[in-house]
This record gives sequence, structure tokens and C-alpha cells, in this order.
Amino acid sequence: MPTARHSRRRHDRPAAAPGTTPLHREGSRRRAAAVPVLAVVGGLLVAGLALDACTLGSDTPGASPGSPAAAGPPGPSPAPPGSPAARQAAEAARATATFTAQSASATAALVSQVAAVGADLTRGDRSAAQADELAAQAAFDRFRALEAPNPVNAGSLDGLDTEVPPGGSLTGLHALERDLWAGGPADQDVADLTAQATVAQFLLSRNRLNPGPICRVAVDELSWTAGAALATSQERYSHRGLVDVAATVGAATDAEAAISPLARDLRPALAADVERRLAAVAALVAALGPPDQVADTTALAAVRLPLTRAIDAAAAPLARLCGALAPFGSAGALS
Repeated sequence: MPTARHSRRRHDRPAAAPGTTPLHREGSRRRAAAVPVLAVVGGLLVAGLALDACTLGSDTPGASPGSPAAAGPPGPSPAPPGSPAARQAAEAARATATFTAQSASATAALVSQVAAVGADLTRGDRSAAQADELAAQAAFDRFRALEAPNPVNAGSLDGLDTEVPPGGSLTGLHALERDLWAGGPADQDVADLTAQATVAQFLLSRNRLNPGPICRVAVDELSWTAGAALATSQERYSHRGLVDVAATVGAATDAEAAISPLARDLRPALAADVERRLAAVAALVAALGPPDQVADTTALAAVRLPLTRAIDAAAAPLARLCGALAPFGSAGALS
């Protein structure tokens, strides 16, 4: 499935990832046909390897993995087995492992769904291609907050037509969406998107976030939902903006579930309140029907205000919970 975006709701919380990008005017499609896709992939990989260590999971910007700077100063002595500190350290480690698995599943789903679109086009089945494109968009939304610190990669995957510079061309999921609903070079766009999705999968496989940053991912997903996806549908050709809303709410809920054991250990009442409010948001979204079958005009317009309020009501205590999780490390911090 991260540049000026629709205005995002900001909550009183620790520093969040830069916002995602809103919609742009579709520019003329001028492709540099002489540049092979593999060269694009190679260039993105090289750029990705030079990413700030903050994005890739190191506490020390610019440190090479395994270097003294990357390792950081010696930590405190291990807590005695069975102590509250040891129990919480284990809960924090499980949160990182759970969230890492969630991210890996989402990036793998994006690669798989883009491949499915290509197979659909080869068979000439446009209807199946449309369904698989929406599934690919949902897969990206599941990890969109992790892409926010890298606007180049984020734009290549999910750039909107209002962001295309003069002389540029729309790429990524929204180019493919346009092709399938309004017409365009779908075969070329799916080939390009395949390369871009593979790069994203590789780069994000290096992320290892600790509980504090995982919590902020959940807040950022909710903030983008309220400030962008609900404010203006991001799916301008398919008119299935509910796909974005359902996926980002699901991503926030999953991220909170990863940190829940530790959060309930530290702040039981606050953690329970967050979970109750997130469940209320998820119920509102589920009541709208299957996201890939509900048109924006019949769904989002009617529930935009109550759903936005419910998201705000969940995001505010969730941001406070992030503060309680801050002592459990900043590795992989998004900012």
C-alpha cells in the first residue's frame, strides 16, 4: 500500500512521524523509457541503505550496524529473574517481535497483491485487477506510517496526482488505480510498482521498533485517518476511500495490540480505556460494510464527523500511553 498533505489532526503526544501526502493534479505521463526498471530499483536500494539510522532502527544517526556508535553505551545490569523489571523487559521484547511480524506481513501482502494485479491484466480480467489493486492499497496503508520518514519511497508508492511536479508523471498505487478505473498504461505501471514494492519490503525488513515508537505509529495512523482519509477521499478514481480508513484503523489497532501487555502492566486503567475506544472506532468502520464495495458518496460523507470524533477520542489517551512507554527505548524511532 509518507510534501504537503491535507491538514492532519495533531494530538498532545510525543513527536510523530511527518505526515503523509495529499492529492495532486495528474501531470502528463512522461516516462524515461530508456532507464530500465532494475536501474530504478538499484538506485532506490542505494538511497535506502543511506537512510538515517533513526528510520532503520538504530538509536545513533549515521552509525553503521555493529559499530561502537550503533551499539551505544553499556546498558544497566539485567534485572533479577522474576522481578517486575524483568517481566516488563520481556513484554517489551515481545512487543517488538509482534510488531515486526505485522510489518513483514503487510509489506509481503503489498508485493503479493501487486503481482496479482499483473496476473489479472495478463488474463484480461480488469474486474479482478481492480479488486486486487484495492487490496494492495490496503496493504500499503497498514505500514504507511513507517514510510513517512522517507518521502521519496512513500511518494513512489502512494503519491497522489496533486503532488506531481510539472513535467512529471503519476506513479505507484494511484497511477495503477487511475489506469484501472479511468484508463492508462496499466502494464507499465504495475511493472514499476512491483519494483517499488520490493524496495519497500527490503528496507522495512530492517526496522526493529521498540514499544515507544510502536505506540507512535498507532497514533500516526489514527491522525492520518482523521486528517487526510476522512477529510478527503484519497481514492479519486475508484471512489473507495473506505479502504484507506479501514486499513489504517486496523493498523493502529494492531500496533496497540502489540504493546498491550506492557501497557497494561504499566498503566492498566489507561491501557484499558485506549482499547475500549479503539474498539468503538473499529465498530463504526465495520458497520459501513465491506470497504472495497462501498462508494465514498454513500458511506464516508454520512459518518465523517462522528467517526472523526471517535478517532480523536482514542488518539488522545493513546498519545498519553506513548509517554508511559518512552522509557522502554527509542530504537527505530520515526523522528
